[in-house]
Amino acid sequence: MQLNIKKYLAVFLVAAVLFGAAGVFAQDYRCGRKSCRVGSISVSTSPNSPTGEQDASYSLQTLKVFRVQAYNEPVRIREVKLTFNGGPEAEGTIDSVGIYNNAGTLKSSVARLYSSAWDNTPAVQQFTLDAVIQAGEYADFYIKGVTGNITGPDPARIQIRLAGDNGASVSGTGLYSKQAIISSTSLGLPLLTVRLEDNDESPGISNSRSAAAVEVRYDWRGILYAGSEDRQWKGLSITANNYRVGITELTLIVDNRVIASKVADSDSGSRTMTLSSSDLIGSGFTFDERTSSKIWIVVRANGVTGFRGNISVPGYSLPFSIFR
Repeated sequence: MQLNIKKYLAVFLVAAVLFGAAGVFAQDYRCGRKSCRVGSISVSTSPNSPTGEQDASYSLQTLKVFRVQAYNEPVRIREVKLTFNGGPEAEGTIDSVGIYNNAGTLKSSVARLYSSAWDNTPAVQQFTLDAVIQAGEYADFYIKGVTGNITGPDPARIQIRLAGDNGASVSGTGLYSKQAIISSTSLGLPLLTVRLEDNDESPGISNSRSAAAVEVRYDWRGILYAGSEDRQWKGLSITANNYRVGITELTLIVDNRVIASKVADSDSGSRTMTLSSSDLIGSGFTFDERTSSKIWIVVRANGVTGFRGNISVPGYSLPFSIFR
C-alpha cells in the first residue's frame, strides 16, 4: 500500500509538470519564480487639481488633474480618452491640450479643440501616452491647455470627463502579465471655469494677471528663424538688461498654437530664459511662406512694471522695451 501511494504521488507530480503550463506555472513563468496576479488600475480626481476660476491665458495652464493608481504589477498607460463639455454656447478654441506628468513633461499627443469639439455634444479626445506606474503607486496626470482663444461664453464653464461611456477611458498594459489593463470610468472632474474679461487678444502689452507681472507679445516673423537656412526653429532667448528682473515664463505661439513654453524653476525667475528643442510641445514647427503673421513671443517677469532687454536667436539679436 505504501508503494502504491508513492507511485500515485509520482504520477501526480509528473502530470503537474506536464500540464501545469495552463495554470499557476504559466503565471510563475511570466512573473519570475513567484505567483503573480494580473494588475489593475483605479482612477480618481487628484487633490492637486486646481479649484476656483481661472483667467483665460495664452500660456499653458493646468486645467484639471486626475490620478491613476496601479495594483499588483507595474502598468504602462497607453491611452486616455477625455471629453470637454462647454455647453451649447461654447465658442473659440482650446489649444495645445495635452497630458503632462508631475515634472511638467508632456507625456501625450496634443489636440486643438474647436468649438464643435467642446460644446454640449463633445467629441471624444483620444490621447496616446507612454507612462509607467509602479505596483502600489500612483501617478498624477495634468491636463493642460491654452485658453486664450476661448471667445464665449464669459465665464466659460467646462466639464472635463473621463470618456468611459463607450469603452475604456484609460488603457494600459501590465509589464509582467502583458495583459490589457483598462478602466471604463466616466469620472467627471470638478467644473473648470475660465473668465474671459481680462483676456487681451491683440498683440502688444496686455493687462497684467497679477499685481507684479508684465506680458508682451512680439509679432515679428523674421527673428524666429534668422540664421536657419531650413527655417526650422532653433531656439529663442530673452535677456533683461536689469539684473533685478526675474523672467518667470517664456512662450512661443504660432497660429494660436503654443510651439514651445518654459516656466522658471523658482518664483523669483532669472535674468535670462531660453527656449530650446527640449521645450517644444508636440512635433515643433517649420516656418515657410504660408506661416501666419500671428506669431507671438510671450514674456512674463516678476517684481517690475517694465524692463529692457534682448530677444536672441542663433545669429541675430533684437533689443526691446516693455513698459506697462
